[in-house]
Amino acid sequence: QMNAGAAAATGEILCYLHADTSLPPGFAKAAREALAPSPVVAAAFDFAVDGGGLRAALISTLGTLRWRLSRRPYGDQGLCMPRSVYDALGGFPDQPVMEDWEFAGRLKRYGRIARIPLRAVTSRRVWNTYGLVRPTVVNLAVVGGYRAGVPLAVLSRWRHSIAQPDPARPPHAETTSPIAPAQETGE
Repeated sequence: QMNAGAAAATGEILCYLHADTSLPPGFAKAAREALAPSPVVAAAFDFAVDGGGLRAALISTLGTLRWRLSRRPYGDQGLCMPRSVYDALGGFPDQPVMEDWEFAGRLKRYGRIARIPLRAVTSRRVWNTYGLVRPTVVNLAVVGGYRAGVPLAVLSRWRHSIAQPDPARPPHAETTSPIAPAQETGE
C-alpha cells in the first residue's frame, strides 16, 4: 500500500502515517521546514494520543521519549521524506509487518531524521480496548522478535492480536499523504 501510494502521489515530499493518526494544522509547512537543512533525509512529528487524562499523557510521553532516544520514528508519527530519498532507498520493504520500522532504520543509516515540533495524534482506541500493558508488551515483543529473526508471519499474528479492525475505520493500515503545492494553502 505504501509503495502504491508513492507511485500515485504527485508531490515532492511524501508523508506516511497510520490510518488512525491525524496530522496537525500546518503540517505541510512544518515538514518542509524540517526537511530543508542538510543532511536531513526525513522528519517525523512528535507522538501523541487523542483525549485527555493521565493515561493519554503517559502514553504520549512514553512515545515521544522512545522517538527522541531511538531517533527511529513509527508510522504513527507521520514519517515525511523527499521523494528522492524514498526512491534512493527503494521504497518500503514488501513485508506484512515492521515495514515502517525497517524503512525508518534504513533512513537513519542514510542520514539525519529531524524532529518536527508538532504532534501527530493517534487514536487511543487500542489502549482503551486492551489497557496500557498489553499493547506495550506486544509492541516490544514484535520489535524484539523482529530483531531476533522471528518469522514475519508470527510477528504479524502477534501484532494483529492488538490491532483488531475498528468497524468505524476503513480496512487499510496506512495512508500516504503527498505534500503537494496544491495543499499549501488548504492545510
